[in-house]
Amino acid sequence: MDIRARLLLRGLAATALILQAATFAGSASAQCADPRGNAYCSNGGLVNMPNPNPPTNVGVQNPNPPTNVNVQNPNPPTNVNVQNPNPPTNVNVENPNPPTNVDVQNPNPPTNVDVTNPTGGDSGATNPNAPIATATTGQLTVAPDGGAPGDMLAVNGEGFGANNLMFLNVVDSSGQILDTDSRAFTCTETDDTLLNLYQDLGWGCSSGARSGPLNQTNPDGTFTGAIQIPAQAAPGPAELCAKGVFADSCTPFTITAR
Repeated sequence: MDIRARLLLRGLAATALILQAATFAGSASAQCADPRGNAYCSNGGLVNMPNPNPPTNVGVQNPNPPTNVNVQNPNPPTNVNVQNPNPPTNVNVENPNPPTNVDVQNPNPPTNVDVTNPTGGDSGATNPNAPIATATTGQLTVAPDGGAPGDMLAVNGEGFGANNLMFLNVVDSSGQILDTDSRAFTCTETDDTLLNLYQDLGWGCSSGARSGPLNQTNPDGTFTGAIQIPAQAAPGPAELCAKGVFADSCTPFTITAR
């Protein structure tokens, strides 16, 4: 290569470098205005120019930060009302199901309580509703000591208890027991259906009951009365027996033939 070609190439390269430098300098700085040269300007004669297209995502501090941002209080209050996760169990509350076996005073106490009579003793008064007494030593006697069927005999007794009914029966020599207080029922024999019905119901029949009250002992347990020897009684040794709430008591007598 000749000398002229080399010089041309060098000139072109130098021009390119100068253009590149000028372009860079125009984008980042400006030449110093001091006529004495760049040495008399700060930053070596380079002036910092503001970026006409600054970036928008640069992290900077907000000079006017918002005041209503939710932040945690470093000194929270201690008297805040909160629900106790472990409430006490011994709180005094009204029992919705109170016990029913509590001892309370009866507003209507019984009136039949057993109490001691402060002036005790036997008043001697007779209880009109006293229970029937049971005698164990009743004794009977008849006078006279015998008679024929249809005759009357006087009867006396003692030890049979107060106010007891007495049923007197004759037991003849054949062993049959004959009631001295009433006679057998009698009814009329008939084919009348209605009358039979009445008789079945006890109507139209006669009991033949002896008139007067039933035999009854006196308040002191004694008895005085009379019996008629039944007409169907067999002659021979017999007994007159008293029956009631007491033990049976019998006395012997004799039935004679008429």
